Amino acid sequence: MTDDATVGERIAYYRRRKGMTQEVLAGLLGRSTEWLSQFERGSRDLDRLSTIVAVADALGVEPVRLLPTQFTARPRQLRDSVIGTAPDAVPEIKSAMLRYDGLAGLLGVPDRAPVDLDELRRRTGSRSSARKPSGGRRWDRCCRT
Repeated sequence: MTDDATVGERIAYYRRRKGMTQEVLAGLLGRSTEWLSQFERGSRDLDRLSTIVAVADALGVEPVRLLPTQFTARPRQLRDSVIGTAPDAVPEIKSAMLRYDGLAGLLGVPDRAPVDLDELRRRTGSRSSARKPSGGRRWDRCCRT
């Protein structure tokens, strides 16, 4: 069998290799002999993945064996050239994840305007003095020593 063999030619190849007739394979698939013959001759296209999987199961081969080489799976190429090797990328990933805006996005915290520090001091100062005993100002002087 050549690399450029059609799906039908591949089916015929594996069927013959298993010693099956068209009648036997068609029967295993619940189809007519004419239906199978049309695919093997190339007069009809076998374009449904579910059918290719069923034929492959009946032949006892992986479905990819029936596909032309242009459709076969290729191993994923490593993307080290883009993101660097794992040890090199770890500090950058860690830094990105620990940024406040990164954490806020992960935690679903809505974006807010930055807090005005003077306003924050004013607010916390008034709350702090509200919690002090009635002689709050004297308390401050006493504790500052």
